[in-house]
Amino acid sequence: MRRLIKFIFLLLLVFVGLQLMNQFLIFTGNKLFDWLRMPNEYEVLTVGIFQQLIQIFLAIFLAKLLINKNSSEIGINARNLKQSFKYFGYFSLCIIVIILAYLFLSYFYFTDLWLEMRNAKLPGVSGIVTKILFQSIFPGLGEELLFRGFLISLFIKSIDLNIEKTGAKIVVSLVSAVFFTMAHIYFQPIPFQITHIDVVQLLLAFFCSLFYSFMFLKTKSLVGPIISHNFSNVTMTITGYIVSIL
Repeated sequence: MRRLIKFIFLLLLVFVGLQLMNQFLIFTGNKLFDWLRMPNEYEVLTVGIFQQLIQIFLAIFLAKLLINKNSSEIGINARNLKQSFKYFGYFSLCIIVIILAYLFLSYFYFTDLWLEMRNAKLPGVSGIVTKILFQSIFPGLGEELLFRGFLISLFIKSIDLNIEKTGAKIVVSLVSAVFFTMAHIYFQPIPFQITHIDVVQLLLAFFCSLFYSFMFLKTKSLVGPIISHNFSNVTMTITGYIVSIL
């Protein structure tokens, strides 16, 4: 019972902490965007890098402060590289199949979704290059450190989970997946209003998060989750560009 109470309390604490972090990132990102004086795509790139660096810093700092773990212990290491790349291969195939299935269903059955992708405004060459470059490096670094490396390690250490047990792996993977999925819902706090929600994006984020957690728990490294995360982002972005060109 005590462990359950501690678990629920930690869930609430993490929920509040992540909401505060998101609002801080939005606020500071907007301020930085307003302050910068450069072409729009470079402003977006700079703000994106800034927000990812904040997440990296928070993950490493809080891991040391709260559970006394260094960056290597929360996944910044080169352990089990062969296994990591094997899982990355499996993940890549899954993502490609999912994207192809989504395109097929959109084209033949959900034409509104297909038309939305077709009518999406294509950025200029510099915008395309900067976005793909950013997604090839940063989202996986910041978000995997925070949602997999730190968050999973926090729950394992704080409620003394035996992570060798399948049940414990499932619990921390689901917790990480739920929080990661919630991070893809955008809202303003006062007055409360959801500003962005995409059901397909949420389902994909949840599925991917479970796979990232599985890789992290199996390899004790974030190499697999980071390159998988970046690969999925880049692949979906390029797919969107291709469809809008057709």
